Amino acid sequence: MYGEKESKFNSNIYIGIPREYYEKLENIGDMKKIADRLGIQSFVPFTGNGHEAMLQELNKKTHGIANTVCALLDESALDKMVDKTTGAIDVTKFEALIKDFTARLTEDMLRLKLGGELTPEKIARLSTEELKGVSGVYARTLPLESLGLLYKSVYDMEINKIHAEVVPNVSSMTEPARGLIQKASRDEKALFISLTAESLADLRFIANSIRDMGLNAEQASKFIQVNIFDSNITVDKLDKALEYSGLGAYLGKANVNLVNQSGSISLSDTIKIMQDTFGADIDVTKIAIGDTNHIELTDEDKDLLNDEKQAPLYVQMEGEGIVSELFRVVIEMSANNCEVPKNLGVVKQIEGILRAFIFKPIGKINYKDIVEKMKNYESIIIAA
Repeated sequence: MYGEKESKFNSNIYIGIPREYYEKLENIGDMKKIADRLGIQSFVPFTGNGHEAMLQELNKKTHGIANTVCALLDESALDKMVDKTTGAIDVTKFEALIKDFTARLTEDMLRLKLGGELTPEKIARLSTEELKGVSGVYARTLPLESLGLLYKSVYDMEINKIHAEVVPNVSSMTEPARGLIQKASRDEKALFISLTAESLADLRFIANSIRDMGLNAEQASKFIQVNIFDSNITVDKLDKALEYSGLGAYLGKANVNLVNQSGSISLSDTIKIMQDTFGADIDVTKIAIGDTNHIELTDEDKDLLNDEKQAPLYVQMEGEGIVSELFRVVIEMSANNCEVPKNLGVVKQIEGILRAFIFKPIGKINYKDIVEKMKNYESIIIAA
């Protein structure tokens, strides 16, 4: 589908290469000419050892450059290209690897822009100028066997790995859930989702979920809203948080709300935020709220949740899980009369409250083990 010309979209692609291999490539030819031929902004040589050190160096070298995609060429992938007799790198294999990366990256960028499955008709309607509107840092990891490229930061790698391991593939979503998402994304006011996020990692998880569903910014912003409970993400750092997490590619500031003063809000407050975001006249019964234990149910809230004709859906996640799982659950429950597929976990009604539920994830990961690490990366990224 994508030839060499099509892969050269308007983003700056920087690929980091360990210096030892960079010098081998220099012996083959002019690296700048190779980069130009492949549609790469620059190949960057590194002296550091280990992925983390080199990724941090790559981050520093490209910080502040707009529309940037960065990747690190893994030593194991490069080593397979080295002739054991001459020590030279097979330039044909090297260029094939880079072409594969840019073609796949172009496809992902188009999906981000268009949403849903790509068709020749959709692609034909896109001009070069429209592609300039695709912002943010977005790349993908592939098996090292086929492509030894890693994400721009260790943070991104960790988050995406967890999301992929824990959340069932979107293909397993039930048909009613798929249909409901399509209606909501077309502005048919069929569903409005509110989620709570405790960290930059949660924002990334939500972004990944939206991406997996094939939605673009225009579609997602019609029905998804996020309340952020993270004291590190302040008003002046919100733009950066949305950019680094990737959520900004799908939701603007109008769809996110900072709640870091008291650490909690009421259900009524949440509904008011939804009405401010999507319109005062939205049907409250179409609202589905996914809570990571930050919403306090007042007596008034409980009365509302017991009113069959006016109640929203409220789901609180209990135990170790990630917001991606909660996101999927509120969609399935909204579409399937509060039932969820077994591969997502267990949902139980809160005693005495008609439309309030507790969701217990299956527990595929020990989330507590990574919380400290995620906070560490967050402090580095937000401070940058």
